Amino acid sequence: MLITAGCALPMDGRPPIADAAVLTAGARIVAVGPRREVLARPDAAGHERRDFGAGAVLLPGLLNAHIHLEYTHLGPLAAPTPFFPWLRGLSDWSGARAEEDWGASAADGADACLRGGVTCLGEIVTRGEGVAAMAARGLHGVAYVELFGARGADFAPRLARFDERVARVREIVDAAGDPGLRVGLSPHTPYTLSGAAIGAVVARAHEAGAPLAIHVGESPGEAELLASGTGPIADWLVTAGGETPLEPFRAGGYGLSPLAYVAAQGVFRPGHPALVVHAVHLDGDDVAALARHGAAVALCPRSNDLLCCGEAPVATLLQAGIPLGVGTDSLGSNRDLDLFNELRALAAIVRRQEQRAGRPVDEGALARRLLALATAEGARALTLDAELGTLTPGKLADLAVVALDGDDDPYRAIVERASAADVRCTMTSGRVVYEAAGVVG
Repeated sequence: MLITAGCALPMDGRPPIADAAVLTAGARIVAVGPRREVLARPDAAGHERRDFGAGAVLLPGLLNAHIHLEYTHLGPLAAPTPFFPWLRGLSDWSGARAEEDWGASAADGADACLRGGVTCLGEIVTRGEGVAAMAARGLHGVAYVELFGARGADFAPRLARFDERVARVREIVDAAGDPGLRVGLSPHTPYTLSGAAIGAVVARAHEAGAPLAIHVGESPGEAELLASGTGPIADWLVTAGGETPLEPFRAGGYGLSPLAYVAAQGVFRPGHPALVVHAVHLDGDDVAALARHGAAVALCPRSNDLLCCGEAPVATLLQAGIPLGVGTDSLGSNRDLDLFNELRALAAIVRRQEQRAGRPVDEGALARRLLALATAEGARALTLDAELGTLTPGKLADLAVVALDGDDDPYRAIVERASAADVRCTMTSGRVVYEAAGVVG
């Protein structure tokens, strides 16, 4: 297929390409460059053509680095809600949900992603419907199978059910035969799992060579629990019943940040990629530790804001050279799944943090870096940069076409003004899966 537009942003180190074309063959990108050069190639003849006009820009397919497709029908979350009332509500909703709704919820979330130009997800798999929806639509990403709620000393039954779920997800991914879809593992958080349970998931990930994701430092209550054994999570554990409370609660805290605590459980090992989700509450040594361990971070600014969790030290993380991705989290903790809105939220955070530090902001450089979080850098955070994230010959043919107004800096135009409603086409593996009229096939 030959796709042409007024501009392309390859995101692979090359500058914007005016009057651009992308040529695909099968699932791969063959050529990216000025229209006249691509059209002159002998292998360009006879391909189906789509021209989106001078007012459109070609982008790599966007990457949503952290999402829970299965919770789509829980939202949207219209107003700020403190984290722990929200968490209790999530538990109640999950328990009351009809079995058949889980698949419909995941499917609706996947379709919303495609409409927004997203082709790759860091999906947290609580049940399995999310990865099934991804495979059915050609969405790429890492399906991080999650272990949740193993707080007691005897967590073997939960771990056995987790292993069964991992096996089912591997079957779905293997059947898809997609080089852009991988299985990962996710110990949920330091407050829903014992240290031994976290270690058990980490060991499985390292043995399988699977990427790892873990929610760390999302709420102030999590930081307080690990530091002193007090706060709203400790209060919740008192009333939760069932399993034995977590070690930090019993021990009166460890005086550690959430990141230092999970590091002590072996989450970070050389050669084994780990994705830290949220990273709102980091202490002075944590950013350096992330860089030292080679970890990546998935930032979810609007979810953090709506759940009254605070804001991550985004400006510091950007300066530290840590691979960063951007995610919406679930629709249950967000107003929508529009990744462009997340980029704008990150830009506002960086401006505030840099202003407090007395440093100027280069708006053009900021826009380029933030768009990288949703493309090339996000692919690196998800360990999929060999296949995705840039418009580079040989990579999977994932792209989005976005309508732009004006002829100013295209990076700034996208970060400052674009929305999911501006997406005209989404392609995964060389197949058009969404056009403005609706999802295809």
